[in-house]
Amino acid sequence: SKSKNIKENHPLKPLTDYNKYKGLCEPVLFKYADKNFTTVVARPATLCGYSPRCRLDITVNILTNHAYHNKEIKIFGGDQKRPNLHINDMCRAYLKLIQSSSKKVQKEVFNIGYRNLKIKQIAKIVKKTVEKFFKEQGKNQLISLTYTPSNDKRSYHINSDKIKRKLNFRPKYNIEDAVLDLCNAFKKKK
Repeated sequence: SKSKNIKENHPLKPLTDYNKYKGLCEPVLFKYADKNFTTVVARPATLCGYSPRCRLDITVNILTNHAYHNKEIKIFGGDQKRPNLHINDMCRAYLKLIQSSSKKVQKEVFNIGYRNLKIKQIAKIVKKTVEKFFKEQGKNQLISLTYTPSNDKRSYHINSDKIKRKLNFRPKYNIEDAVLDLCNAFKKKK
């Protein structure tokens, strides 16, 4: 959507089959809600940071991987927005949803995100953080940024105020934390 403040009640406008079928599952799930079965939908931002089953094909992680290993970040387009959320905050959010009373979450939809940034902004954060990491390791390594045009239209901005308001959930980690987690994992050959 071109809207700048996507809340949970915004009409779904999927660009991929993945998004389409995720959206189609939500009303199916809610049909099963009853006093013995609590249903809730979590719509997470793009996750980032290290985990044992780490994905390196998502924005922050792939940019960090390239910065660390190739000393170069390739940016395709760059004006596309991506909301981000550290993997540790997603785990905290799942726990919060599971532990919350059914009255607060039954048949609710929650956006769960932290920062909505353009990919070129994320790349600059990654560059600065990886360079700082290398410097602390005694290496004076610069990371280059290379821009390439792209027809990737996937750009979105989510509003996560509802989960803050209803469940008092606020992220604790940022993109810099995710980049440092990944750098430390790469250093340890994880």
